[in-house]
Amino acid sequence: METNDILKELGRNIKTIRVQRGMTQQELTSLCYLETSNMCRIEAGRSNLTVGTLNKIATYLGIKIKDLFFNNWNPLYLQYKY
Repeated sequence: METNDILKELGRNIKTIRVQRGMTQQELTSLCYLETSNMCRIEAGRSNLTVGTLNKIATYLGIKIKDLFFNNWNPLYLQYKY
């Protein structure tokens, strides 16, 4: 899998989880102390994230970093995962 494909899938997963959690992009951006434009690029798969940024996003979404890389976003799975 190419890096661009991984980043796009990661961005889609972040957005999916965020929406399922009922968070706006602005809310997650504020919690993570990121610029709005940066979060837009992340969710679009156009930003190469650091581990620190991934950790912030995962923490505020209530999941582990590894869960950002899987496409198993069943709402019940997320609700009771942690």
